[in-house]
Amino acid sequence: MESSYNQIVSLIWNIADDVLRDVFLRGQYRDVILPMVVLRRLDALLEPTKDKVEKEYALEKQQDYFDEGGC
Repeated sequence: MESSYNQIVSLIWNIADDVLRDVFLRGQYRDVILPMVVLRRLDALLEPTKDKVEKEYALEKQQDYFDEGGC
């Protein structure tokens, strides 16, 4: 288990080195990676309801349009 964890951590830092080099200082990686991990986790958790939410949003947007005197 510990070896797998270390491999994942190493992979993440190697990607950070490749992608973020010359954009952020090495010490700033954690300031970028942590928010991205949180956003990705939220995206993964909300994925099953995405279509339903988008349909509801479209209905609400259409309702607001008509309530404001649109077409």
